[in-house]
Amino acid sequence: MGLLSFGYGFYGLLAQVFLLRELAVIFLGHELSFNMALASWLLWTGLGSFSRRKPPGEPSREAALHLALLSLAPILTLLLLRAFKGLMPFGSLPGLFSSLAVPALLLAAPCWISGAAFAALSRLSPAPRVYFLECAGALAGGLAATFLLVGRAPGLVCLCLGGAALSGLAWLLLRTAPPAAASCLCLLTALLWRPLDSATRRLEWRGYSLLSQRESRYEHLAIASVGNLRVFFQNGIVSAHFPDSSAREELVHWPLLAHPRPEKVLALGAAVAPALGEILKHPVRRVEIVEPDLMALGMLKASLDPDSRLAFEDPRVRLRQADPRQWARSHPASYDLIPSSPPSP
Repeated sequence: MGLLSFGYGFYGLLAQVFLLRELAVIFLGHELSFNMALASWLLWTGLGSFSRRKPPGEPSREAALHLALLSLAPILTLLLLRAFKGLMPFGSLPGLFSSLAVPALLLAAPCWISGAAFAALSRLSPAPRVYFLECAGALAGGLAATFLLVGRAPGLVCLCLGGAALSGLAWLLLRTAPPAAASCLCLLTALLWRPLDSATRRLEWRGYSLLSQRESRYEHLAIASVGNLRVFFQNGIVSAHFPDSSAREELVHWPLLAHPRPEKVLALGAAVAPALGEILKHPVRRVEIVEPDLMALGMLKASLDPDSRLAFEDPRVRLRQADPRQWARSHPASYDLIPSSPPSP
């Protein structure tokens, strides 16, 4: 049963990573929602484990049932998280109650099942051995998510294939029907992931016309339109909107005209990209764009009009992949102007 405990830890860590990434899109990466999610994870897992400390059924059947449910629960929870955002009023931001209640409620089922599965596994092997192998599996899952999966494979696909592997392993070792059925459901969902992902994402961005979306290593990126305006989202936060000539005047022309000799300009983040052509209309010698996620900049650039994209080919423009705050801190008094368009608090 050691391999089963390892797989349980591996899949549990994958579920945690991709569900927390999904929460970041809904709650704008707010620390409060992350804290509540992690606290709920511990609480519900502990209660689930406590509730099955002395189950009446036969241990192998009990473990097989809970591992089958565990392979499906994170997938369903991810889809429910997207559906929740679709229920919010168009253009609104989640409030304090939602930031506290939604992570606690939606994570209850997968975490409770995870705790119950751990209790069932502890009846098949000595508890210290299960603890050790579960921790080893979680370590391996964290390394795989960090260096192999995040930003390279969609979260829904990773959960489906991980769930199929866990339930398939449970079926091979325990030889009961529930894991086999769960493995088939996970594989079927993986085969249908593209239309399912598209449908749930469109529900998530209800009120907008979703044009494109991607998961980078650092965030979820989306470009949507409302009327004639295109809106660029980073983890659910409006980062830029275009075309908007009045916003470009405030961001670019007023400060650049106020400076006597604006030669070196620093643009922090991809949000300034739609206004790059306007910056180059002034007598600047260098414009440096600092953005930690080059996928965000590439995705935004591809959505601009041809004239705005052409501005990136100007020899005065340089792209830097770095944290904007660290870059500004390490280059004091190096620029004449730093146009900034931060989101509203």
